[in-house]
Amino acid sequence: MPKERGGEVTLKQKENRCICVDVGKGNICTIKNLRMLLKGPNLDANIESFQTNMDFEKRGNTNCIKEFFTHMPDKMYSIILVKSGTLFLKDCQLSLDGIFRETYRKVPCITVLEGNYINMSNCRLKGDTMNDANTAGLVAIDADVLVE
Repeated sequence: MPKERGGEVTLKQKENRCICVDVGKGNICTIKNLRMLLKGPNLDANIESFQTNMDFEKRGNTNCIKEFFTHMPDKMYSIILVKSGTLFLKDCQLSLDGIFRETYRKVPCITVLEGNYINMSNCRLKGDTMNDANTAGLVAIDADVLVE
């Protein structure tokens, strides 16, 4: 759902990712000066999306990556999914603030799948500060990442 306010464009989604980059190997997608928000599903509307009493890892280890639902990467919640190709992300704001804590998996702002590339420049990633949800900035699965 795009919104424009004072020259700023905001993409806001409740359940699906805001952007899926699937341009093919060797091709480039550039996103500049965009604000994106993901709120997550409504507990009352989609009870199957939730599971209570999940104990997540608090430090990075081999079990941690499994908590992001990586066995089905197309189903991962994230604001941006880089499925194929290269993404240049410049001067963007990504926010998971307000996402529900009860979601049954950790939620990253950005997911980059195997064999792809992301170059982030002057971007701000914000996790949840309202519901104590488990969030992350970036999950890269055997991908190349450059953050400036």
